[in-house]
Order: sequence, then structure tokens, then C-alpha cells
Amino acid sequence: MGNAPHPVRAFVLSPLLVPLLWCVIFGVNWSEGPLFVLGEVGLVVISSLPLIYGVTLLVCLPAYALIRRAGDLKVWHPTSIGAVLGAAVSPLTENPPHTAQRVGLAATVGLSAGALFWVLWRPRPEKPLQRTGLALRR
Repeated sequence: MGNAPHPVRAFVLSPLLVPLLWCVIFGVNWSEGPLFVLGEVGLVVISSLPLIYGVTLLVCLPAYALIRRAGDLKVWHPTSIGAVLGAAVSPLTENPPHTAQRVGLAATVGLSAGALFWVLWRPRPEKPLQRTGLALRR
């Protein structure tokens, strides 16, 4: 892993959480079986790729560059950007009515993607594993 941040990994993987969460929240019908669910989730993910990566390239990448130029990335940066983008993009992508509950849910999904970005991006110092004091008894 190392002490350096991992922006490529974070930018590639974290946007994929958005369509996966939308499928779990709204679109999964388990009564048809796991293969049907896998096909539905795959269709939603593939059909949303241009939008989620377009927003990532047009909004998130420049915001990341500005934040990194100004200083260090903090956990609240990607989570707040994700929440705002989720709330802003949701009314543009769905059929009316756009309820406050749906926009709030979209903000939560965006916040989750931002949190995943932080987890994937953050540098991890190379430290040896510490003993926890727990021992397995045989």
C-alpha cells in the first residue's frame, strides 16, 4: 500500500457504488432469482456509466485538483461533494415527481460514494500489525 494517496483507484471504484446502491434501494426483485437480479444490477450499472463517470470527470476531478493544490484532502471534502452532487443530479436523472425524500436519499447515496472515495484514496502508513492481547485458546 504505502504512504501515497491512491486517486486512480478511488476515482475508478467509488462512482460504481451509486448505481449499486440505487439497485438495492429501488430495483432489486429477489423473487425472480439471483441470476435475474445480477442481470438487472448489471444493466443499471452499465447504463449509468456515462453519467456517473461524466460527472466524475467534469466536477469531481477538477474539485479534487483544486483541493489538492490548496492543501490536503480531508474526509469532509469527498463526502460533502458527493452529497451535493447526489442531491443535484438526482432530479435530472429521474422521472417526476422529485420529492424531498428522494433527493435526500440521493444525497445519502452520494455521501456514501464520497466516503468510499475517502477510504480508497487515503494513504495508509506501513506499520507492522500490533498485538491485540487476544489469544486463541486450543
